[in-house]
Amino acid sequence: LWLYLALLFLVIASICEAKNSSDTIPTDYKTILPLNWLKICGYIFFILFMVLAVIGGLGGGAFCVQILIIFFKFDVIHSSAISNTVITLSCLVQYLGFYLMEKHPHANAPITDYSIAILLLPMTLFGAKCGLLAYRIFSSSSLMLFLTLVLIVFSVLTIMKGVNFLKQNRAPLGLTQAESRVVGSFGTLPGEEQMPEPVSIFPIGKFFYAMLMMIIILLADLLQGSKHTPSILSITSCSALFFIIFGIILVISALFTALSYNIVKQDGSHINLNLNWWGLTKIILVAFVSGFLLSSTGVGGGMTINPLLLQMGVLPEVAAATTVFVLIITTLTSSLLFIAHGNLIVSYFIILNIFGIITTIGTRLG
Repeated sequence: LWLYLALLFLVIASICEAKNSSDTIPTDYKTILPLNWLKICGYIFFILFMVLAVIGGLGGGAFCVQILIIFFKFDVIHSSAISNTVITLSCLVQYLGFYLMEKHPHANAPITDYSIAILLLPMTLFGAKCGLLAYRIFSSSSLMLFLTLVLIVFSVLTIMKGVNFLKQNRAPLGLTQAESRVVGSFGTLPGEEQMPEPVSIFPIGKFFYAMLMMIIILLADLLQGSKHTPSILSITSCSALFFIIFGIILVISALFTALSYNIVKQDGSHINLNLNWWGLTKIILVAFVSGFLLSSTGVGGGMTINPLLLQMGVLPEVAAATTVFVLIITTLTSSLLFIAHGNLIVSYFIILNIFGIITTIGTRLG
């Protein structure tokens, strides 16, 4: 809740700043030197909010983009480019260093729910691709206003889930039928026998499944091209063929989602999850909005995917690990797209990611 309130404050300040700024970065702010008091404050706030983000199981990009707009005079697109790289490396450090070998607290399984991850990824990646197109249609302040509305909705959902979770934790020992959903994916009730079969900590098949989806999005971008990277087929931006490729990507994403849905349904450990038609619709919508916000405003899916998984009944620690894995794939894709479009400022990319990696490791160890 505190993370949401802090981010809402930063977003409102960013909207005001975006209205008063142009699409060009002031000369004094294009490089990390010379330093001034505003830049120093920006670095300090970046480190503080990264600590809060890691504690909350997020990538930290949501705060990064707002800080870059307020303290470093960046526009939204350049802030989002750096934000995506910060999320990628922060989540990669968390995943490899802390989540990869960690076991589920209630079952013989990895803490990362890879089945749910591949269910979220197709529409998240498609949303990220659509988010880049939004820059050509909407103004920066319009995108930030949309972000504010989304954060308000998910703030309310997170508060409701948090209240229910506190009530369940205060209940007498022994879970009721309603409480069994909180055990979440791969969960077993206290006293039940754990699954005796050994479970692979890292399912190679699902990883390559996720990588295939990422490659499809990147290939589509090469076909469509951008201002800095011409189309390999000489396709004109916003032409009929340009949007036909978008339609093909949507169909492929829908097919991948349907296949992922069948994988999750066949996984008996997800019997407590609400995966009816309405539950699946919520997953698709939230996944798309998460990817869209990620590439259009730089806000990581942790602010939207995490509450969704908690609403589905997934344990908080499992939700955090699963969100981190989804963010690695999604933000890596978005980062590569931003680089191809020429939106990444290298000097800030280096310094902020150094701060981000050190803060992430220090916070997790602490």
